[in-house]
Amino acid sequence: MKAAVVEGPGRLIVREVPMPEVGPYQALVKIEACSLCNSTDLKIIERHFVSQIPVPLILGHESVGTIVELGSKVRHYALGERVLRPGAEYDYGHVGIASAWGGFAQYGLVTDLAAWCADHAGQKPNGMWAAQQGIPLTIPPAEATAIITLKETLFATRAAGVNRDTWVAIVGTGPVARAFTFWAHRLGARFLVVFGRSDRWCHDFLDLGANNYVAGDRACVEDESKMVGLRAFDLAIEAVGSSKALEDALALVRPGGLVANYGVAAENDAETETIRAARQVGRIINLPVHEEEVHGEFLELVARGEVHLGDWISHRLPLSEIHEGLRLLKEKQAIKVVIDLW
Repeated sequence: MKAAVVEGPGRLIVREVPMPEVGPYQALVKIEACSLCNSTDLKIIERHFVSQIPVPLILGHESVGTIVELGSKVRHYALGERVLRPGAEYDYGHVGIASAWGGFAQYGLVTDLAAWCADHAGQKPNGMWAAQQGIPLTIPPAEATAIITLKETLFATRAAGVNRDTWVAIVGTGPVARAFTFWAHRLGARFLVVFGRSDRWCHDFLDLGANNYVAGDRACVEDESKMVGLRAFDLAIEAVGSSKALEDALALVRPGGLVANYGVAAENDAETETIRAARQVGRIINLPVHEEEVHGEFLELVARGEVHLGDWISHRLPLSEIHEGLRLLKEKQAIKVVIDLW
């Protein structure tokens, strides 16, 4: 089968890899689509995130596919079921290929968490297994990849404490920032402003429910710009994954306000003394992500037409053109790129 493999810093190739072996609690999945993560996938390729995972490694964690084989002890998956977050994984010592979640492969595995836990009382399961949940076959695989970011950010927006009394600032303009804007608006944030670097995204964020969008020091909606300022917000959500974005978020919150850190910084992006001090006194928190807890609720929103998954994807490309997808993201020409595995 084919997979996108990181061979070294900055070196991603599409090549043949072995089929994964199905364990007793696992199901084999034909992976149909996987999205490029605008932040972490780029950092993994450059070896600036999870660099402790050896190379070669198979990239990808926003994957969707259909179960084609069941392990002998699987009790909660079914043949033909569509599932989230399958990935190719191997015994590295035997095969010599590692996995950074392994979603950019034509076949991968999911694990029956409930069956495994029932048979391994007192043992701690893999954290990814809980997110390997089933979805309706009516949702096309490419669109279904958007479910992952949207569920993560729905849970995280609630965990940040967004409500009808909250003034919220969001730092960033990528898919995660867009999702946070969407959910903060739905949760009734009293005042919601997005801070980015380019005014090209102004109306995108207004359409998602933001009261204003600020590029640099210029507000998108002039008659509301007087309400936008430093130290005005109860909460700032950092949706970029950099020390600079965290510093920007800290400058936006009022005394006693909170910065919620969602983005993952590169390993070579050291935190400043200001950030370390803010963490120490609890002004910066890392947002928890338990997407599995909002799974049923989210699927109901999709079924009712309140979330349109296709709106969250800008480009689709075949696996052979994954480098073009990376280029589009790096040059800010794409919002979200889905790679078709077949």
